[in-house]
Amino acid sequence: MTDDDLRDPEMDALFGRLKAPAPPLHPPAIVVPLYRRRWIQGAALAAALLLSVVGARQLQEPLVTARGAGAADGAAAPTVELRLVVERDGEAKRLAQRELCAVGEVVYFRVAASEAAALSVEGPSGIEAIAAVDASDGVADVSGPDGLVGYRFDEPGPHTFILISGPSVHRWTVDVTTN
Repeated sequence: MTDDDLRDPEMDALFGRLKAPAPPLHPPAIVVPLYRRRWIQGAALAAALLLSVVGARQLQEPLVTARGAGAADGAAAPTVELRLVVERDGEAKRLAQRELCAVGEVVYFRVAASEAAALSVEGPSGIEAIAAVDASDGVADVSGPDGLVGYRFDEPGPHTFILISGPSVHRWTVDVTTN
């Protein structure tokens, strides 16, 4: 039996009709409706604008690091953190940024600094030094020879507590009201 004996002209004609057309030489272009193209163009324009604003801001404001004199040899930046606690009804309550306090309340301070630090307050009556802090061994409550150092609010308005340790500055603002 030969290959010619196995061929059936009707079957060959049937298989010839079932063959798919040859694929195109170039794939078809992706058609994006006009309203989607404008949305994509707008998103790309907004992203470019955002990147240019961020880049311009970084060029205008130089990057300030708090590495101090050891920056060249890879020394770690000094750490500075300030926490405020107010005494209310005989209990200590930790304050959040811009939290309300009343005139007459007393705040106490907890400081974390890797170097010696100075604590001051800027209020409606000006800037006032509160204490020099040595928290080089980690976290410390600000205290003096008579115990904990506190600050009593005597005027309403914003009070910003400033902790400076070397080149690092930490600010904490509390809003004080009359009641």
